[in-house]
Amino acid sequence: MNYLHNYVGLLGCLLFMVALPLSVFKQPRFSRKTITIVIFSMLGLAILPINELILLAYIRAVLADLSITSMIMLSILIASSYSGQPYIKSHEQHLLGNSLLIGALILYPLGLGLTPYDTYASGYGSLIFFTGLLVFAAYLLWKKAFFVLGLLLLAVITYLLNVLPSDNLWDYLLDPWIVIATITRRGYSLARVATTIRGAWMAVV
Repeated sequence: MNYLHNYVGLLGCLLFMVALPLSVFKQPRFSRKTITIVIFSMLGLAILPINELILLAYIRAVLADLSITSMIMLSILIASSYSGQPYIKSHEQHLLGNSLLIGALILYPLGLGLTPYDTYASGYGSLIFFTGLLVFAAYLLWKKAFFVLGLLLLAVITYLLNVLPSDNLWDYLLDPWIVIATITRRGYSLARVATTIRGAWMAVV
């Protein structure tokens, strides 16, 4: 593992540390001054020395290296929490969530050896995998989902540049943490929809 791999891995965990409290401390509920204090507090906490290592190193040991997709989404969450502005259109958020869940369904059940075909192995330069991504990119272009398309292209470019320690393209596209976050967010959305429907039904009857 070279210095670039180490720094990028730590950067991903730092973004996670900063973004986690900003899921609560965000505009317009809190002022920018408060959000700034939270950000710098997390930055200071990240470099807190514990037994000759900084806290950030322990966080990385738990999280492992995040995907490029996760790091970009965490960066956008931080920026959006600070500014109060959404940077991703709602239909692209929905499309990205669907894409991540479909990717997880393709990767994890098959990659864990539940079937004879190992989808994770396809990330080591499989022509079929790259062809599938090319078709998906064309679909995104047709749907004018330029943000999701940009994420895909960035993941592929960083893979070609060997930015992460992994040599597998799957590790640049998604990781378990962003899949869990997507499932959790979808769960909350479904709960809100169910509550709204129930309230409307009670009002009618």
